[in-house]
Parts: sequence; structure tokens; C-alpha cells
Amino acid sequence: MKILSPTRSQSATSLQIKRLEAILGQPVFDKHGRGVVLRDTGRKLFPVAQEVTARLDAAPREISQNTVSGKLRLGIHGPPNPDIGHVVSMLRLQPA
Repeated sequence: MKILSPTRSQSATSLQIKRLEAILGQPVFDKHGRGVVLRDTGRKLFPVAQEVTARLDAAPREISQNTVSGKLRLGIHGPPNPDIGHVVSMLRLQPA
């Protein structure tokens, strides 16, 4: 199972895992040698993460196939993410 994103460094991914574990109040992974294994918390969270990822991957295809109008309001909970400025900029560049 590959958990590292091609756009994130290992240290950035590790930091996000620590933040997730702090939010959940329990570890998601156990370290084994040079790798990690999902704990019960991680095994419960994994299908949710897969579903969210699949839905986010499908969104651009669905949007490009349909005419969408109106306003989109995003609520972001949690620590600031340096990538959000780029995402908002890209949304503003899209035709209304």
C-alpha cells in the first residue's frame, strides 16, 4: 500500500499523519522496521479515505461533463494548508 503522495515529501506526509493522529487522539500506524502497518484506527479510516479520494478524483470528470452554475462555498477545518491558496486561485480562473 503506497501512502505517499507524488506531490508531497515524506516529511510533509509524516507531519500530516501526526496531525491526523492528534485529531483522532490515537495512532493510525504502527512502525515495523522501515515500514508502517495500519492499526485498528487506520483500518477503519482507510475505506473512508479511499471513498473521499475516489470522489475527489471523479469530481473534475463529472463537472466537465455537466454545466455547473452558482456559487461554491468551501469550509476547511483543521490546520492551515499551504496548497489551499493555489486551489482557490485555480477556481477563480475558471469561467463563470
